[in-house]
Amino acid sequence: MSNKDLKELQELAEDLKNEVTVKIAMESLISAGILNSEGEHTDNYESLEEIIVNDSE
Repeated sequence: MSNKDLKELQELAEDLKNEVTVKIAMESLISAGILNSEGEHTDNYESLEEIIVNDSE
C-alpha cells in the first residue's frame, strides 16, 4: 500500500470512531476502492483482509 492509501485508511478509521453508520462507512470504503460493491476487499487490498481476519481471532 502506498502512503496515500494508508492515510485514506486511517481517515476512514477515524470516521468510524466518530459513530459513522455502517452504511456510510461501507460507502466510503467502496468509494476509496478498498471494498467492492459486494463488500469484499479489492485485489489491491487482499493483504488487508488477512490482517483483519488474523487480528480478530
